[in-house]
Amino acid sequence: MIKGWQLVDIWDMVRQGYSARKIAQITGLARNTIAKYLESGTIPKYKPRELRASKLDPFKELLHVLIFQRNILNGEVLLRKIREQGYTGGRTILKDYVKNLRPPNQPKAVIRYETAPGEQAQVDFGEVKYEDSYGIEHKLYCFVMILGYSRDLYVEFLRKADVLAFLGCHVRALQHFGGTPRRILYDNAK
Repeated sequence: MIKGWQLVDIWDMVRQGYSARKIAQITGLARNTIAKYLESGTIPKYKPRELRASKLDPFKELLHVLIFQRNILNGEVLLRKIREQGYTGGRTILKDYVKNLRPPNQPKAVIRYETAPGEQAQVDFGEVKYEDSYGIEHKLYCFVMILGYSRDLYVEFLRKADVLAFLGCHVRALQHFGGTPRRILYDNAK
């Protein structure tokens, strides 16, 4: 396909008497290009580009040693080490090459902190912003208490964040759970 036009379409225009100039105007291609297509009878095939040597090529073996044997994964350290050996290239080519050599990121193992039933609860108190249907932004406060063993959760939203409201949330949460844990841990309680 030549920018939406096929060589067959161009030959049809020639048979209908259109000049190369007129065909060029219709197709948006250059007159020289139209002439070349008509002369050769085919659409030219482009040759693959020659692969050029990269400034990084002489240092790839050193990078493999640094990464796989010495376990150096920091890009700045790698750049400094190969510059000491005469590398004159930039960071980007190094970064692109090294990202394929690095081992994939492993998610960090999470050790779940287990507690006995009734042992502890955790409380978090934060702000929540929302926009009403008129586009006005409002702020609410959020009280969350979660039991350590069962992960049972109590959530309450408040308009005011004062000590009286905070204590009232505790009372309602403990009523919800049907008892009181031995300890309560706090996060974000100013």
